Amino acid sequence: MSHAKALTVLANDELCTHGLIIEDDVYLSKDLPRILTQLKTLNTLDSIVLLSCLVFKPVDVKFVSDLCFGYGLTKLEHYKILGAQAYFLSKDGAKRFSEKLLPVTTVADDWDTFLSRKYFSKLYLVYPLPVVHAEFLSVRNSPDSAGIRTAIKNYIIKYKIFPLYQMFFKIRFQLAEKRQRNNINAPDFNYKKTYKL
Repeated sequence: MSHAKALTVLANDELCTHGLIIEDDVYLSKDLPRILTQLKTLNTLDSIVLLSCLVFKPVDVKFVSDLCFGYGLTKLEHYKILGAQAYFLSKDGAKRFSEKLLPVTTVADDWDTFLSRKYFSKLYLVYPLPVVHAEFLSVRNSPDSAGIRTAIKNYIIKYKIFPLYQMFFKIRFQLAEKRQRNNINAPDFNYKKTYKL
């Protein structure tokens, strides 16, 4: 529902031509503004461009075109990629996508279903990823929903208790990078890491 609402806001904004939908638990690359400027010049009006993703099964990522600063654009031919942490689309694309999302019948990152239902025509991915999932709980999750260990972890995350917060983030980020790198095969890209902050 929150994605549908955000897309509707974009679709009805008279000043916007494009929009970035981002969730609340991400880190953004310093290169992101320049990447978005480049994306606006491309003919992706009826497409979704993912800026982040979660991959749990092997997937091949093939180079399509340069964007800037070592980032490339890839068209996804398969949809084992999950995650709706950050994606870019045109205002017209947001209008069509938001109208088809309601009533809600699936999760926000069910890209395979959306493509098969023709909610949009193509799915692209910016690689390496300029937006990183924080690997922490979203602020929308209730801290009271689990046991004492989760409550302590949530407290450390919420108040960024030094050095536990920094250690926790570093470990989670390393595990995420390893998982993504093991599952994403991108031979056309010189950049070896999945993320580029």
